[in-house]
Amino acid sequence: MHAEAKAHVPLPVPAAWQRLADLSALSQWAPDVAGSPAEAIRPGATRWARLYEPTYGKDVLIERITDVDPRRHTFSYDIEGGIGPLAAIRTTWSVAPADGGSGSTVTVSSEITLTGSARFVPFLVKRAWTRQLQDLVDGFAKWAGRLQGDVEVMDGPQQDLAPAEAKPRKAKAVARRR
Repeated sequence: MHAEAKAHVPLPVPAAWQRLADLSALSQWAPDVAGSPAEAIRPGATRWARLYEPTYGKDVLIERITDVDPRRHTFSYDIEGGIGPLAAIRTTWSVAPADGGSGSTVTVSSEITLTGSARFVPFLVKRAWTRQLQDLVDGFAKWAGRLQGDVEVMDGPQQDLAPAEAKPRKAKAVARRR
């Protein structure tokens, strides 16, 4: 199953890539992540995404970088052990010039292998995971834009740009079980 989301960032590609490639910055822009210690980006590097609330019994997602292409401004990672019925998750982030030449388009996509009962409702899982990806890419766009100035979100409503610290952080997940 494939899911994808995009956002516009008002930064040139090299600047957007530099921010995206800072793996340890995840907790500054991902809505569900409380902390994100990470190794420098390279194939085999690890990022530990500590969640505000456990999802399917996991309070830390271990992300292993599988591919990095700085010239194409893209990297991929696998979430070790998946998340609940999402048995395998390969996520790819990329930065490309925006249409019209102003800023960058950041794209996040996932290839997911489902297990258990989720195999019978892939359309629901895809909708929920796409929403999760959109929250991630919008969070990145707002954070990167705040460092630069204004930001425009391509897919989804415009949201206020107040610093994340000023807003209560509420975790959202595809399907949460306790």
